[in-house]
Order: sequence, then C-alpha cells, then structure tokens
Amino acid sequence: MIGEFDGESTYGRLLRPGQTPGRAVVEEKIREDLLRELGPEVVRWTWRDLREPQHLLSRLRRRLTPPL
Repeated sequence: MIGEFDGESTYGRLLRPGQTPGRAVVEEKIREDLLRELGPEVVRWTWRDLREPQHLLSRLRRRLTPPL
C-alpha cells in the first residue's frame, strides 16, 4: 500500500514555474496510475482525515484487512 497526503498547496504555491493546477492534477493521476500498475493500492488522505484520525484509521484498516 502506498499512502499520499493531498493538500491544497499542491495546486497553489507548490506548482512548478509555468505549471497550471489542471496540469498538476493530470500529472498526479498519471503518476498514480503508474504506481497502481505496479500492484500496490494507493490511499490518499487530506487535512479532514487528519482532523478525524479515526476516520483515516478505519479506511486504512479496511484496506489492510484481507477479505474473508
């Protein structure tokens, strides 16, 4: 499993020179698809998840628990 935090600054002050927020989203999706092709599941979380850690822990547990 691969985890990644999604913050709003990714599409604002952290943009590379000349990069648009739309292009950043497209590049992010392409990168995530390439990671998924390697096999691991990708889990994303935001500030909301960190403010409600039980929500994030519940999501992670569901994904880590093998199906019966």
